[in-house]
Amino acid sequence: MISPPYLYGRGRRRPADVLLRSIPSWFGSYVEPFLGGGARAIAVLERFPDTTVRLNSLSAEQLLVWAVLRNDVETLIDLVAEHADRHSARHFDAVRRWGGEGALTAKSDAERAARFVYLSGTAAGNALAGSLDDFAGATLARDTVAFDSANLRALSRLLGARDVRLDARPLFDLLPVIREDDVVSLEPPAGAATRELRSFVGSVTAKGAFLLLGGPRGLGGPGGPDDDAPASWPGLTRVAGDPGDPPQWLNGALARALRSPR
Repeated sequence: MISPPYLYGRGRRRPADVLLRSIPSWFGSYVEPFLGGGARAIAVLERFPDTTVRLNSLSAEQLLVWAVLRNDVETLIDLVAEHADRHSARHFDAVRRWGGEGALTAKSDAERAARFVYLSGTAAGNALAGSLDDFAGATLARDTVAFDSANLRALSRLLGARDVRLDARPLFDLLPVIREDDVVSLEPPAGAATRELRSFVGSVTAKGAFLLLGGPRGLGGPGGPDDDAPASWPGLTRVAGDPGDPPQWLNGALARALRSPR
């Protein structure tokens, strides 16, 4: 089984097998507006080889990992291995501050991607992976680097054999590429704006796409609605899960498709 290319600890991500049980056996493209670790996308790539997969993130560094994996995996592996050989608190701090005054500077796409993998595999909780500050406030947590070269090669082969589109668009700028019968797996980060998410869900549903919404605890941010906030949104159905799991909702098109498979 192929794993994500970096550690990712922002919130509790839904296991890939749960996603596969929650989407129909037939659909158009797969769209992930908030790229996390990539486990869900990898599962779709493995199960549905003819499907176009669109991965979106506002972190250019995060997207570079996937682009370099596809195009230059051996350089990425060599660079991460160099970080692993030099790993120490001092090296971690120097890499974390790349671009800052007196700090090391990454020059190539592969160097930037290797930095992301290295910091994701050593930072406390990986909490900043994929954030717009790109580890500016990260702290060291591991004596060794979480890094699997064989897994990166396997993922590179998978990406090279599939139709994978990488985007860095604001949420609503994705709407023109979403079509009827596409699967949209929406896992917003903690603190995402509830009003914006609700409007996006409505727009996706109006297009006839299948939407699976996973809500982090406290959807809506501090002082916002509780876990059941989307329960009042028109057309959404809460999906039963294991105790303690983050909540999950389906839109009407997806619920009907699951009830009446082709």
